Formats: sequence, structure tokens, C-alpha cells
Amino acid sequence: MNNIWEFLVMTLTVSLAAGLILVLKALLSDKLTPRWQYGVWSLLALRMLIPVAVSNRYILVPIPLWIETLKALCESHLSSAYSQAFIPLESPWFPPMISSAPHSITDWLFVIYFAGVASSLLLCLVSYVKLRLLIAKAYPLSEVNQSSIDDVCNKYGLKPCPAVEIEGLPSAFVCGIIKPVLVLPAGTVTDEKIILHELLHLKYKDALQSVIWAVFRALHWCNPFMHYVFNCIGNDMESLCDRRALELLEGEERRDYGKILLLMVNDRYPRAFGTTSLSNGGKNIAKRIACIAHFKKYPKGMALVSVCIGIMLLQPLFFGSEFHGVASSINDYSAANSEMILQKDLASTRLNRCSTMAGAIDAYAKGLIYENGLYLAAASPLSEQEKLYEQMCASLDDSWIYTHVENNLGARAFARSPNPDVSVSNPYEVCNIKQSASASDEFQCQLVIYSTSNDADALPGISIIPLSVHMEKGSWVVVPSGETEFMEMDENSWGHPRGFVREILARTPMSTYKGVGTNGYITASCCTFYNVDNTVETQNDISWFLGSSFSFNENPVTNAEFEHSDMDFNITYTFTGDREQLKNISYVTLENMFYDSTADIPSDPEERMDDENFAPIKESGAGSSSTGWSYRAETFDNHEWNGTIRDINSGGRYYPKRDIIDALKQVSASGGASLPPVENPEVLVARVYIDGFDTEYIISKEVSRDEQ
Repeated sequence: MNNIWEFLVMTLTVSLAAGLILVLKALLSDKLTPRWQYGVWSLLALRMLIPVAVSNRYILVPIPLWIETLKALCESHLSSAYSQAFIPLESPWFPPMISSAPHSITDWLFVIYFAGVASSLLLCLVSYVKLRLLIAKAYPLSEVNQSSIDDVCNKYGLKPCPAVEIEGLPSAFVCGIIKPVLVLPAGTVTDEKIILHELLHLKYKDALQSVIWAVFRALHWCNPFMHYVFNCIGNDMESLCDRRALELLEGEERRDYGKILLLMVNDRYPRAFGTTSLSNGGKNIAKRIACIAHFKKYPKGMALVSVCIGIMLLQPLFFGSEFHGVASSINDYSAANSEMILQKDLASTRLNRCSTMAGAIDAYAKGLIYENGLYLAAASPLSEQEKLYEQMCASLDDSWIYTHVENNLGARAFARSPNPDVSVSNPYEVCNIKQSASASDEFQCQLVIYSTSNDADALPGISIIPLSVHMEKGSWVVVPSGETEFMEMDENSWGHPRGFVREILARTPMSTYKGVGTNGYITASCCTFYNVDNTVETQNDISWFLGSSFSFNENPVTNAEFEHSDMDFNITYTFTGDREQLKNISYVTLENMFYDSTADIPSDPEERMDDENFAPIKESGAGSSSTGWSYRAETFDNHEWNGTIRDINSGGRYYPKRDIIDALKQVSASGGASLPPVENPEVLVARVYIDGFDTEYIISKEVSRDEQ
């Protein structure tokens, strides 16, 4: 952790996890054995090892959101060296680290916390060194105590360790991890049951565990609740050791073991860093005696129950609940406008970054359509967050809704009430996604938003925004890569907006094909369209009868996927004959089909079409088949041909989630499924029939500048 905010997230999250465990332990205190009562703390230890990172998952209450909001409110008025207002909290590892000199009060608070951790660890180390120096000067073990140790080891199959005696000790203890030493009170004969208890500590490496818990205690030195938790952990460790000892003892020896504990009720708690001891304070010993009374009285079959409870705890402790912060603040115009609400909602967007490429484009597009700064923030780089915050603050000052940000489209996007003359079910489209040649996780595309001009008398049209989409710290972000262009539709295009878009995008196609023949030449361009799966199920009073319907989801879907992709090919044949030849032509037919490679093309031209009687067509019309071929035919009985014929071949619709097409799937670096650029076919086969003579073209895809 690198700042005080990351510490707050860590210690409060761990405190909630510990509180959940304590409540569960209290409910099951007389049902589950000391093995479970202590073993369940291993889940807390693992939880404390998780690196500090603000995410959209939380335990019980949304602490990450609260801390992120508080950080933004404070740091926006400070100039801190360790944290920034609009950069999410995250640290690759949990130990505190000082990166530079402090500049603000929050920096100094972290320095104080760091000093407390260092002091706590230093005190532990000093006490341990002093104890080892004292042990180095201890008396050799008496023959009686050595005989007792040998008897215990032989009787219970335990391994001995070096042992010494020190005067004035209230009880025996084991000190050390690498070279442990058993320390006994000098001048007395130590009971074998005490020696058994300490050797069991030695066998199960309890001294090492106590060191680990001491380090965790130092990390939470200023959290009094966690000090109570660590005391409970130490008591549970002793209760477990009692249990292990009682399982080896029999009959009257078990009663004697309890009597020994009773004699220690008034003893001080002598344990030091890196040691274990039978005594841990009178109040704690009383609880241990109560546990001894339940020895072998736990219900049968509770071992399986213990495992199941531990597995059930994994979900709340390690995965928690998901906080959909972006969705919760969408279009909430009833909320009171204030900087607090704005900072809270911006914090929620930082907790809900876009996990897929489609999700980032969806959030960005809806941010432009609805002029919502929160949506834009969810999909924008972290470097843009402060700028968006300032724009929303300006709207707040001007008495606008606090989420408002001008879209700068030069047009009004179709939001809730699209122009009825333009039939679009989705107010935006994603076109021509190209992967960058320099980075595998960077893409270029064109975002098309159906719009109306700011001029009320102007025709509807489209806004085209060039975008760059790339990964930033495990999330997808969107950056405009060029100027936004607004184009009006003509009246003939109102009912066919996709066709209008196709015409415009043909200027900058994904791929081009060109071939020259005897009587003319052919050109073809390819555009790809991607549909983001962002529909939402709607129900009404008669849904139970007619079924649910689906409509455009106005909320950003940060983990959306591309539902399908379409490929459209614009193919044009241009006749290069003279004017007199044009006058005599009565029909022209253009057939075409695409192949992945020249190796796939049948050798016989007639085999390339699925109907031998298909060509030539001598009546005006168009058609296609599911196998991929397409045709356009024109006749000229009453007019002269202008020398060009054009066909639009829809190369197919692909459903990556349904068909599992490897070429259309990609797993991004963040783990989110996404649809990469469609691989356009490599070869176009076209045949042109003109009044009895024909020309065939087999054209390879031209290499674009991006592919060179």
C-alpha cells in the first residue's frame, strides 16, 4: 500500500471479514471443535494477503466506494504526493511503502502510520533478541526435567528440541522458529503435561504462526478492533493445543491437565514475539477450561459441516458482492445536485471500469448520446477524469443536471425519441474495427451515431467519430482519434439508414479489391458492422401472454460483448468500351462470391455457383444465396446503359457466442470476451455477362497501409 486511503480500505475490509468470522464463531461455539474455531482464521490470513485494490466487489457494505469518494473529496483540494483524486486506489502488494517526501496532510498521516508499523515490528524484534540473549545465559537442563522430556517424547512419538532452565519463570515456553528452544522454570520439576503441551506447539509450528499473526497485528496497529481479533486468534491457538493434548491423555490425566490450568489463572501473560506458552492470562484460561469440559461432546458429523461452512465463507470473504455503481446513477435526475453526489458517482465509475472492448465502446457511445459525463468517465482514460469532473462541475454551477457534458457532435443524437422517419433500433453502430500493428490490445474503429442536426430545419444524418480503443490497467478505454464529422441524409435514405452509412464508410473501407479485364474493370470495398449486445428485457401488463420484449438498454453495459458482426461488400463493374458499344448492350449481369484463399476456388467456373442455369440473367433483379454468391442484373430495352453496374454482397452475419467461430473470438488481457476485427476474405471471384460475352475476375485483397 502506498497511501493512507489504501490502508483504510485494507483495515476496514479486513475488520468486516474478521467481524463476520467472530459472529459465526459465536453462533457455533458449542457446535464446532477447536480445530475449526482456530482453522477458520486461516481464511482471514489469506484475506489479509490480498493486495489492496479498489474494485466493484465488497464485503457486507461498500467500503471501497466510501473510501474512493472520501479520497476524491479530500485530494481534489490537496496536492498529495502519494495519491490523486481521480486515480483509483490499487497497490501490487500489501506492505506499506514510502515512495517520496510527503506534501499534504494525508501524506503525513500515511507517514505516521508507516512509522507505527515500523515501530511495532522493531519492538517485537528487540524483545525477541533480548529473550534469545537471556536464553543463551540460561542454566543447563536438570536430569529430572531431561528425563521428563524424554519420557514425553517416547510415550507420544514427539521430537525433542534443545532445552534450558531460567529462574523466575511462571511457566514453560518454546522460543524460536529455525532453532527452537524449550525453556523451563529453574529449580522446579515441570509436569509432563506442560511439556506435552509445549512440544505439541513445537510439532505444529505454532511459534511460526504467532510470528505471522504478530506481523499482521503490526500492520493494523492503530485499529483497536483488530487487536481484539488477534487476541482471540491467540486464544483459539491455545485451545486447539489443549485439544491435541487431551486427545493424547487418558482418564485422570485429563483432570490433572485442567487443574494445572486452574493454577495459572492468576499468572501474568508472559508470551513474547516468536514464543508459545501454556499460560495466556486468567480470563482466557477460564474459557479454555470451559472448552475442556466439552471435550468429545461435539455432535457427530460436524467435521463435514465444518468443511462446508468454510467453503461457504469463501464467497463473502474473497469475492463479496458486486456494486453496479455506474448503473445506479444513470439518468437519476431526481437526485440532489451536489459535489458529494458527483464525487460518489464518479467514484462508482472508477469501480466499474469496462472489462471488454464492446463494453467500453457502449459506455462511450451512450455518454455522447445522452451527454452523460459519468458514462464517458467509465470508458475514458484516467488522465481524462479530472477534465470530465470539471465539465460536470460547470454544469452543476449552471444549474444543469450534474451529469451533463456537451457531446461536441455538432448534432443532437437520437436518444429517447428517435426521429420516426429514420428506422433505427440502435442509435449507434460500431464499424471497421482494425487491430493496431504495434499493439495487440489496441484497436481503431469508427463510431456511427444517428443524429439530427442542431438546425431544426435540417435533415437527419449521422455523426462519425474515429476512435482508438486500448487497454489501461486491465480495463478497456476509448479515446477519439480524429475529428467528428456530421453528414445529413437525403430524403431517399431516411428509411434505409444502414445503406447511407455503408455509402459513407465505403470511402475508408476495411479492405479493397480491384481487377482489370478485357472490357472493363471491377472494384470492391468491404465494411464491417458490429452489434453490441446491449438490449434489455421489458415487460408490461400483457407480457405474461405475449412474452417479454427487448429494447435498447440506455444504461452502459461495461462488460458487454459483441453479439454479432456483419460484412458488407460494395462491388462495382465499370465498362471501358466505346459509346457505340454501350448503345447496343441490352443486359448486364454481375455475379460475385468471396473465398478465404485461392486454394478454395473450384477449378471449373460453373462449379463456383450453386445453380448452373443461374447465369446469365436477362431480367432486371438481384439475388443471393446462403452459400455466399450474389448477383445484380439490369436490362436496357428502353434506355442506354451508363457503363457501370453495382452489387452489394452481404458477406454474412456471424454470431461468436452461438457459433463459436475461432476467427471471431478473442480473450482480452483482462479476461473479458470480445470480438476482434473480422478477417475479410482474401479473394473475390466475379463474372460479368454483357450480351453474350463475359469476363471473369479472380482478385486478391489489396494490402492496406495499416497492413503493410
